Amino acid sequence: MIQVVSRGSGRAPWKSISQIYPVWSQFISVRVGNGEKINFWEDVWVGSSSLAEIYPLLYSVSQSHYVSVVSVAGSLVAPFSWNFNFLRNFSELVFLLSKFENVYLSPILEDRWVWNIHSSGSFTCKSFLDRIIDSSHIPQFLFHKKIWKVCAP
Repeated sequence: MIQVVSRGSGRAPWKSISQIYPVWSQFISVRVGNGEKINFWEDVWVGSSSLAEIYPLLYSVSQSHYVSVVSVAGSLVAPFSWNFNFLRNFSELVFLLSKFENVYLSPILEDRWVWNIHSSGSFTCKSFLDRIIDSSHIPQFLFHKKIWKVCAP
């Protein structure tokens, strides 16, 4: 899970950029490769929400909140041994396990973030700006009108 931190005088463009993170994050997803870089609980990698959001009770009793997918899976090849490291047993566990029926890890592919609104899967400023302008996701501060009118020596 990425955490946005705003610092500085507020004059830098990063303040405006950090304010659009909630909009930007709607268009990005994770493609599971070997499962080493994806946070099992906090990244959105199965479905449309993080497992911590879907199963807050299980998350709260997990001894390892910052653990990779492959660490919980136990290996790179199925069948996985899914070691959740809970403090006790839960009935929600059956539903959680059903989410992993179509999960496959690949020892040769790295995990990667995918930009869902560009055919290449790679982020481009143009595709993001086009999307937020076209779909009325424009934040109140209309940063794009100021970026290109900066006076610089």
